[in-house]
Amino acid sequence: TAAAAQAGGSAPSPGPWRSEARQPTDEIAILAARSGSEDAHALADLTPEEMTAVLNNNRNLGTAIDLVGCYLKNYEIDKADRICQRIEPLCRERGGLWLFKLLNMYSTVRMKQSRHQEALAMYEEYEELIGLEPEEHWELFDTVYRNFGWIHCSIGNHEKAMHYFRRCVEIKKKNGVPPHWFDQWDLGKTHARLSVQKGNFSALKHSLELIKKGIELHQQVEQQDKVMLCKMLNSAGECASILGDYGNFEDSQGWYEEAVRLHRQSYDLYVVTLGKGKPLTGWCMEHLAGACRRLDTQASRQEAKNLMIGALRVECTKDIIKLSAMDRLLASVLELHRDADDPQGLAGCQDAINAGLENLHRRHVDEVEAASYAALLRRVAQVLLAHDAEANRQGAADLLREALGYARKAASRSGGGAGAGGGQRAEVARLLELMAGGRAGGAAQATDARDAPLFTPKAGDQEIAALDPHRLVVDLERQLQQLSQPVAAFPASSAHLSPPSSAVVGNRGGGVDRGDVGQAAREDPPLSGGDLRPAPQPRPSVAWAPEVPVAPPAAAGRAPA
Repeated sequence: TAAAAQAGGSAPSPGPWRSEARQPTDEIAILAARSGSEDAHALADLTPEEMTAVLNNNRNLGTAIDLVGCYLKNYEIDKADRICQRIEPLCRERGGLWLFKLLNMYSTVRMKQSRHQEALAMYEEYEELIGLEPEEHWELFDTVYRNFGWIHCSIGNHEKAMHYFRRCVEIKKKNGVPPHWFDQWDLGKTHARLSVQKGNFSALKHSLELIKKGIELHQQVEQQDKVMLCKMLNSAGECASILGDYGNFEDSQGWYEEAVRLHRQSYDLYVVTLGKGKPLTGWCMEHLAGACRRLDTQASRQEAKNLMIGALRVECTKDIIKLSAMDRLLASVLELHRDADDPQGLAGCQDAINAGLENLHRRHVDEVEAASYAALLRRVAQVLLAHDAEANRQGAADLLREALGYARKAASRSGGGAGAGGGQRAEVARLLELMAGGRAGGAAQATDARDAPLFTPKAGDQEIAALDPHRLVVDLERQLQQLSQPVAAFPASSAHLSPPSSAVVGNRGGGVDRGDVGQAAREDPPLSGGDLRPAPQPRPSVAWAPEVPVAPPAAAGRAPA
């Protein structure tokens, strides 16, 4: 009622906001309604103009920006993204400190979503608004340099990232302040990436020493910060895994044991501090699984299987789900169960697969990256057939037909050539163009298009690399033909257009992703917060062999939770 009066409208009559006729449609109103506030029903009757007037109140707009920070801290990135989209035009109209504060938050949201090019554009604009020289406010520029370093690391500009991290050390020294444990960690991670990029793997020993020194300094001053300790331990474990991959056999075993020790210490702390369902814990599960598999004992192989399925569950249910990561994890799970001759163990993936496909579908990733989504469906079909080729034949065929439809759509868009017409690249280019328009005073264009799939909250890095949609169509047609034959002929090692599973198991799982040492440690991702807009029609659940329990689907074929 107060909000309506503030907007210049009349107070709405009291009534339950949950009634069908009074459902709010504005992002902020939906968030208020979901909070359980008794007064939230008042917002449902406001016109868009009235709601904008309410938000444009100084106190309300400041609270909205603060709320973005709260959602980031609580791993609810979808909600943070929606608020930023809603209030960006208002902050741009005001400019100055309002835009300065929003860009700081919004660029952080984009970093959490792995939308690094957008984050860089926002943060460059943020830097322009500072209006000070480094000598005037060195503490602020220390943070600015570090954030630029993280963004450039994420993009792969490791030399430039190292330049910024060194500037963090230099600006402290000029002001009589010794390097921070954060500096040790950043320098160690970036040194590791550069060493891997240049093929100088022995130099990783120095990287590991820098990271361990950072851990030592951290424990002297911030023992209560367990999450940062977990991240640094994870980075150290990745270095140890790569050293094991490139050492002789005797040295390798020692490095793998060290990697398992470091990752296990990180994982145990994550479970106690955050819980098993948090994204950071999921990434650590994958790293520990990779290290356990490299250790290659009977017990470590069994542990690796369980950990990898756990990592898949976390990936499939979080706000910043990545199609490419889901595909990679499924490949790893499949490889581990084939090595152990344990096809029935693959049944543990069923709920995660359905949740992941529904999550991607709700975010329109299947539309933006049709070829990659087709390849993911093919991967799911491989898991079904590895579990039970005869019993799951029909389900796998249905998935391959669905995949074929997406692959043909991608091929018709691309015209020709591998990677042509990449959906994600086109999406990023359009977003950057809209951001540039906003800086020139055209932010309204972006808000007018918020209902498009382009603005649905989702992570970047969705695309599976090196996919040729035309070749994918041919492969899917061939595989469907094989499944139509009397004897299941779907080969266990069929040609992959994404990286072969033997190369994928190590990625992120033990640090063998050659260009990405410490990536998970750099990110601080959210737990699933749910999309605020009406989702597209839910996709049907993936059906498994009869002996595998299948939860009855909800209305309209929603995947089991």
